[in-house]
Amino acid sequence: MMNILEHLNKRNGNNGLDRQLYVLADSIIKDVAEHQKRVIKIMPEFDLHDETHLSKVEEIMAKYIGDDILEQLSSIDLFLLLMAAWLHDCGMAPADWELNLLDLTEGIGEYCVCKESICHDAKPEMKHKDAYQFVQGNKDSIYGKTEDVASWLFGDKTEEELVKYLATELIDYQTYRNGYASDLKRVSSLSQFEQINAQIRVNYIRKTHPARAEHYIHNLEKKFCDTIGSNWIKKLLIDLSHICRAHGEDLKYVECLPTLIQYKAGIDANPQFVAMMLRLADIVQFSEDRAPKVLRQATMFDSDYSFNQWLVKDGLNYEIESGIVTYSAFCETPSNYYQLQDYLDWVDDEIVNFQMIKMGWSPIYNLSLKKVVRDNVTYDTDSFMPARGKRFRLEQNNILQLLMGQKLYNSVYDGIRELYQNALDACRCMISRHKAVGKVVEGVIEFGIQEDAHGRYLYCKDNGIGMTQHIIENYLLNIGSSYYKSDAFFRKVSSWNQDFVPVSQFGIGILSCFMIGNRLSITTRSEESNSPISCCIEGPTEYFYYTKPLDADVDELGDTGTLIKVYLKDEYRFYLK
Repeated sequence: MMNILEHLNKRNGNNGLDRQLYVLADSIIKDVAEHQKRVIKIMPEFDLHDETHLSKVEEIMAKYIGDDILEQLSSIDLFLLLMAAWLHDCGMAPADWELNLLDLTEGIGEYCVCKESICHDAKPEMKHKDAYQFVQGNKDSIYGKTEDVASWLFGDKTEEELVKYLATELIDYQTYRNGYASDLKRVSSLSQFEQINAQIRVNYIRKTHPARAEHYIHNLEKKFCDTIGSNWIKKLLIDLSHICRAHGEDLKYVECLPTLIQYKAGIDANPQFVAMMLRLADIVQFSEDRAPKVLRQATMFDSDYSFNQWLVKDGLNYEIESGIVTYSAFCETPSNYYQLQDYLDWVDDEIVNFQMIKMGWSPIYNLSLKKVVRDNVTYDTDSFMPARGKRFRLEQNNILQLLMGQKLYNSVYDGIRELYQNALDACRCMISRHKAVGKVVEGVIEFGIQEDAHGRYLYCKDNGIGMTQHIIENYLLNIGSSYYKSDAFFRKVSSWNQDFVPVSQFGIGILSCFMIGNRLSITTRSEESNSPISCCIEGPTEYFYYTKPLDADVDELGDTGTLIKVYLKDEYRFYLK
């Protein structure tokens, strides 16, 4: 079976464009192979993201698609598949000037790795103007000569572009590190700081590498234009950057990519198909050869992510035939077995996504993919016997009754205290946010009893920060999950440059209201969402739904705040006054 580059090479005598695409692809592949060697130097604990992985991704794409369909795809389709395979991880190896920039902001108090660092941790991220001036003022220690940057494969071609990019990266990194503010504030030694600092940096590079790859690919414009010499190649390059970014985004991002586009008269391509093939091939390539044992034994692991990634690969291999991938492995421990099974579940999920999203494609792209075959994933029967699908099960109704009962709370009326604590934190957040910009405001919390068409209710109203739809769905409804302990909240508080210790937690607190009520109605407005949001919860085990906000409730809120109505059970309707 031929790989994709060989298929493109087979066509290079057909016309000038086929030849140009092959020459460009071959050149990029050679350059990227050198570039990816930086990954293991920058992050030695990570598995291999070098040319071996990239060539395997290309090979997996070819095996899934098959020679017959590859011969039918356009040359631009083949080119996009090739470039996606080889460029998608280029952001895992940031340039030296980016790493220098990270050095200059890392640090808290007396602890830092770089002596020149401004130790900006747990402080508000810089404004764009300040970040831009910081990069310009430290150009000698960050990037030196602009021409050296411009000569790099993925380098920005002008100093203005470079400074803008680095200023944005500086702000993004400061914002990201503020999600670890509580951990950094607890540091009590340089060695402790160095350990957590290394983990934060590695996690940041890994998490942001798809977006970094998108930027790097944009910077290939001159190389692409010099080889192809047509304006349409710029559009192709933009789509390629989005394809590569898609391997680190959710499915909604992929759904926004075009399914058929004509770059040149008579030559179509499907960027969405290419993105889905990249996502699938990238995660299928999970095997022992990606983390050779000799390299594993010489590696010190600093992050759980890297350790688990390397550990589970021991003895793992795969093969693909007729659209079916079969994995083989011998697992010596239960944790390895279950980690691997969870990973293969992820591969299956991506195959299901492929089958779903392909419904909008031309028939030529309609591959028939099957779920993973796991028959050869075995385990040490002398040590354990796995029982997949068996684990602790929570009887939801019983657990909710336990959480709402007086075994947890001293009184059924403690739910009112929980409402107050939530409102108090929301107001304190609002005060801190305004204090950060020099404004003095007061928090207001009001309780009362009223009636409407739905019955008699206890209400709690505050003028705090309010809630967004994201906070409602991911924290308010997620029992035991606290927004005030999330990375997003720590980043927000750090941007205010205020110390804030919450007294409440979303989840269990709001649930306690059902000790006296059988229905909750919530209307809230925050600065982020601007428009008010209303929702109802019919009971601890019943439905949740959004409603159109009542004008009277919105008027009660003002600019920001939350109004919660607890519709009282019969036994409390007239007891509370």
